[in-house]
Amino acid sequence: GSAPCYSMPFVIQLAVRKLGLNVDEAIAAATKNGASLLGLSDRGRIEAGLRADLVVLDADDPRALAFEFGGNPVIRTLAGGRWVEPAS
Repeated sequence: GSAPCYSMPFVIQLAVRKLGLNVDEAIAAATKNGASLLGLSDRGRIEAGLRADLVVLDADDPRALAFEFGGNPVIRTLAGGRWVEPAS
């Protein structure tokens, strides 16, 4: 089965709280490991020559991503090298 969810911060929070992953493991699962599993070798990591996808978060420490349950720490999103305008 599947369980659609539109909030990756929420998924990362659940992975830390309910699956026992630490924050670094949860972020890796949501980025480079997820991209690798899907065969998307051009994304999931910040490296020269890869697709420029990036999420800028309102946090000084990655652990904050898993702390505020259900919050939205996303400030800006870069997809394919272009800034995405927030939904109005």
